[in-house]
Amino acid sequence: MKKGFKIFLGVVGGLYLAIIIFLTVCLLNYNDYNISDFKNKVYLIIDNDELESEYNEGSLVVIKKTKLNEIAVGDYIFFYNTYNEVVDVSYTKVIAKEQLTEDETTFTLEGDKALSGTNVIGAAKEAKEYKGFGSFLGFLESKWGYLFIVIVPVLFIFIYEIYAFVKELKLKKKESKK
Repeated sequence: MKKGFKIFLGVVGGLYLAIIIFLTVCLLNYNDYNISDFKNKVYLIIDNDELESEYNEGSLVVIKKTKLNEIAVGDYIFFYNTYNEVVDVSYTKVIAKEQLTEDETTFTLEGDKALSGTNVIGAAKEAKEYKGFGSFLGFLESKWGYLFIVIVPVLFIFIYEIYAFVKELKLKKKESKK
């Protein structure tokens, strides 16, 4: 093979490996609400009608977790909306804040909804939007995406390695008979 082609295969293979590792880390770090949550960041895929007024559908929003004492009245926050049967992520403005204990804070949101600090993800000012990456990550994290991007190629590589091993054994057996 030509040297340039080997370099190309190495770069493509490295990128593929990086994608697989990132995807696996995202899936292993799902929280109770099926959202990738690791270290101090939450990776949110925008597919919620409520969030689409501020963020583009299909975007990936990386939300840095904000300490509750750093959230002020008037800030916009992301939070786990547990008011509905299906828990989702919502985005709204903080109207009031009450420090109940050293560890517990309650927020009053637009619409006079009370919110426990345990449901707060972070302030919108600490979030970055990456347009289009959410759709891509959403596909990769799906059952079918993971199957076609990770499992099937690994299966083909495994089968090819078995084929190459058997072929080499036959070749060595043929050479030993001579």
